[in-house]
Amino acid sequence: MGERLAHVTWLDDQTRAEAVKKWTYITRNVAYNTNWQTFAAFITGNLYVRDITSIIAYSAGEDSKLWDTNIDRTSFPTREYYTQNAFYFPMANSINMIAGLLLEPFMGGSYPPLLNMASYGWVIGHEITHAFDPHGAEYNGTGSHVNWWTAKARTEFNNRLQCLIDQYNTFPVYDVTVNGTTTLGENTADLGGLSIAWAAYKDQPVVPQLMPGYSNDQLFWIWAGQVWCQASTEAYARKQILTDPHSPGRYRVLGPMSNLKEFAQTWNCPTSKFMGRSLTDKQCKVWNL
Repeated sequence: MGERLAHVTWLDDQTRAEAVKKWTYITRNVAYNTNWQTFAAFITGNLYVRDITSIIAYSAGEDSKLWDTNIDRTSFPTREYYTQNAFYFPMANSINMIAGLLLEPFMGGSYPPLLNMASYGWVIGHEITHAFDPHGAEYNGTGSHVNWWTAKARTEFNNRLQCLIDQYNTFPVYDVTVNGTTTLGENTADLGGLSIAWAAYKDQPVVPQLMPGYSNDQLFWIWAGQVWCQASTEAYARKQILTDPHSPGRYRVLGPMSNLKEFAQTWNCPTSKFMGRSLTDKQCKVWNL
């Protein structure tokens, strides 16, 4: 991402310097906190509801002690240490990679780096890009809610975000469409994250072909496409459109890949096709080059 910020053409020098400063200050919290919380004193073992209520009350009390104190940027701002998730916390300018997602089949210690780049690398890039999505862009490197953009750069940014809004507004889900405004932050992070993951993969030493019939470049996109593979009922899909800031899995794949020229070049996509639009003026470019 640091290299990317140096080459994004629409940033002016003043805003670029602030963006790089923010990037250098991002804290990386991986897997777990170094200081474990224990609740043994609150567990009676006799009644589950009573135990949970006691823990919630204790946690609320601990949280209240943090008022008017400095944020610990090296600590997860959540107690859900084992959920399959990752997130960016703008007030601490931290990316938080929770332990539950650091497991097969999503990430594997024995996997070729190419595969981990396509899956977990995309997630890391996604969370870093959240620092520069419409919400994260409102905070500076120290987590303060201040404007660090020039008017010119902000106008360029907003125009590029509008491109994503317009695109996603056309993606059908039964008889409705994705809400490009509601999902804008996640769509921005998906596009930037996948672009960064690809660049990181291409920065690795060249290895022999891993799968017969497919080049390693093709395998990268295939593996990345598995990340958001999902099935859902029509009722769930409709609910997701109304309540979820993420686009449906299908468009978390097709949306960013259709905007990356590297995908179109890998698969020789014609410019007349949906997945070849990155080679035309219909491409959306925010943090991708």
